[in-house]
Amino acid sequence: MKKNINFIVVIALVLSFSLVTLARAEDNNKNGQNKNSLMNSLELKKNTIKSDLEAKKETFKAKIEAERLAFNQTLKTEREAFKAEVGKLKEDWKSNNAEKKAKFCAGATEMTTKKFANVTSKLEEVGTKIEGEITALKEGGKDTSNAESSLDFGKQKLAEAKTKLLEIKALVPADCANMTADTFEKIKLGARDAKNLLKESRESFRAAVKEIKILKGESGAEEE
Repeated sequence: MKKNINFIVVIALVLSFSLVTLARAEDNNKNGQNKNSLMNSLELKKNTIKSDLEAKKETFKAKIEAERLAFNQTLKTEREAFKAEVGKLKEDWKSNNAEKKAKFCAGATEMTTKKFANVTSKLEEVGTKIEGEITALKEGGKDTSNAESSLDFGKQKLAEAKTKLLEIKALVPADCANMTADTFEKIKLGARDAKNLLKESRESFRAAVKEIKILKGESGAEEE
């Protein structure tokens, strides 16, 4: 009888231990499943956020490109109208006296050495500030590729404008009395081209600033 009781007690203890072990195993299994479910949920959210960011990035890029193309088309249309106007002024140049020619040359020199030079200097300062903002955002883990692209394009157009200004400056003769109508036309159209290049540079810098504001989460940046 005593042996039977001991056997029953042992069996009961074994069963009790087995049940506890089974319960713990189930709990561990549930915890493992919950953990895996949480990890999968977090991974899904991460991928969704990444996809949304990529979509926004491409949308912004397409919008900026569309704005750039529209802006360039406007500049081309305005240049054609200006070219027709210069064609008329070219004929008038032939009958201008020495005083009027000298005045034009003085104005051209003033334009290339001071007015446009001031604009290029200011745009260079803007470009430097934008570059600093981009560096800070990159260090913070932000994707600045769109801003960098706009900045690079703006710097490219600024460099082209500076080259164009040097070409215009070289066209202005020391003695304007004998300057030909063709040279007059080249200076006028060259100045227009330089102005347009500076406008393109400014617009690209503006696009870079807009992207920077978006990356910083500043409200209303996308509607600017």
